[in-house]
Amino acid sequence: MKPGSVFKLILGVVLIGLGAFVAVRPLWAPRSTVTPSRFLDVTFAVVFILRGLVNVRSALRASRS
Repeated sequence: MKPGSVFKLILGVVLIGLGAFVAVRPLWAPRSTVTPSRFLDVTFAVVFILRGLVNVRSALRASRS
């Protein structure tokens, strides 16, 4: 596995973790948000999770070839 692929994989996992944190945080802190609004929280969670999945998929694909 190339160093660039390892970095992409780690970055993808971190992005998925951050997105999951922002997404599930309202379960234990219902009246608080990470950003100024709930809409931004949902948007950031979706973008981080999707971008993390893209990074992980591309890193794993690069390691196979």
